[in-house]
Amino acid sequence: EDACQIYRGDAPQILACARHMAQNMLRAETSRKASLRKKQQFAGMSSPYLEKILDAGLAGNPPIFRSIQK
Repeated sequence: EDACQIYRGDAPQILACARHMAQNMLRAETSRKASLRKKQQFAGMSSPYLEKILDAGLAGNPPIFRSIQK
């Protein structure tokens, strides 16, 4: 993150939040026993696996998504 060239406004905080959300989704997906980096690489090559990660990450229904669904 230190080498990232995003400095305007709230961009660094927003990007850090997006990265944390992506990491949490990768951690939530448990069908493949691999490191986060390997899961990330595999998700980049396989759309079905990417969908599994998104489903696993959103399965907990975080509070932000509960308000959107109403």
